[in-house]
Amino acid sequence: MRKIYGALLSRAGRTNWVAHECGLEFEQVHVPTRVPAEEKPADFMAINPAGTMPVYQDGDFVLKESLAIDLYLARKYQPRLMGKDLEEEGKVYQWTLFAISDLENTVRNCLSNSGFDEHRPFDEAEFAKGKEQFLSRLAIVNDALKGREYLVGNAFTLADLHIAWLVAFPVVSSFSRDDLKNITPWFQKCASRPAFARSLPPEFLTRLQAA
Repeated sequence: MRKIYGALLSRAGRTNWVAHECGLEFEQVHVPTRVPAEEKPADFMAINPAGTMPVYQDGDFVLKESLAIDLYLARKYQPRLMGKDLEEEGKVYQWTLFAISDLENTVRNCLSNSGFDEHRPFDEAEFAKGKEQFLSRLAIVNDALKGREYLVGNAFTLADLHIAWLVAFPVVSSFSRDDLKNITPWFQKCASRPAFARSLPPEFLTRLQAA
């Protein structure tokens, strides 16, 4: 039985979304964040002593790092998520790297300074800075979506998934996008996919739908 280890409201949730898009049967094994190694599942620590998440396991095959797992699953089980040709696949890699190296950093800054994390106090100045950075990066996505339904080609790919997952994250999902006219209709198409709903904690999905 395939397993994905991690907390849904983390990068593991993004990998769960990919796995559901691929139509895979798997067990999602919750691994709590911010706890000592001895409080994490023993089978998880046995395959990943570093304790980082997510981790994908299929029999003896173990793969770490969320984007590596995502790209592997798409290539193996649902190649359409990688685009229809090599040029589109290159664009998928481009947006994937933008998501992890640029946009995700701004999301992390917003979360870290918003008071969302009980271990970090609200920092108004740093939060405002993070919000400005996030929206400036999202404007790049908005411009790329001009006259298009999706970021690459004419179909949903990992490019859309990796960006949309960050747009959906707590705190930043509530930011006004009135000046980014292309983001909301695109995000709504991404978030309406059944695999997206299956990858989120139910209570968070309810809040997102109400926003």
